[in-house]
Amino acid sequence: MMERFQQTWVQNWVSLAALSSAILAIFAALSGVAATSHGNWVTRDLIRSSNEWSYFQAKGIKANLLQTKIEILTLSKQEVQKQDRQKLEEYKQEQEVLSERAKSRDETIQYHLKVGGLFTRGMTFFQIAIGIIAVSILTKKRLFWVGGLALGLWGLFYATQGFFA
Repeated sequence: MMERFQQTWVQNWVSLAALSSAILAIFAALSGVAATSHGNWVTRDLIRSSNEWSYFQAKGIKANLLQTKIEILTLSKQEVQKQDRQKLEEYKQEQEVLSERAKSRDETIQYHLKVGGLFTRGMTFFQIAIGIIAVSILTKKRLFWVGGLALGLWGLFYATQGFFA
């Protein structure tokens, strides 16, 4: 009777270990998708931020050239056209707007890097947990299963942080 109980218990915990491994695999997949999604947002926003900073610099170069023209005309006591002064002011205003947009994107990039990192850590812990649970099934050692579950909880901790960030 005791032998039959032990066989049943071994079969039950092995089944539970396999089930917990499958559940952790689902969590790992979801964390991986979330991490990849945030990585894609980082890439997209980096490109847009880079474009805005480039446009900002182009406006700065135009403003500097126009400022130099105005200074040369002023020093040579020639008339500076009103539209040149207006255009210079327009360039400076455009630069302010571009700077604010690029800084806002930079903040968004930092957010996505942080959240994506949390999901990546969660996915890593899930994958390690799955490996340790597989070892527990192969060696028939429940202690490895418990260790795998503990690592799975760490993965869940990070993934939950990413979800609520």
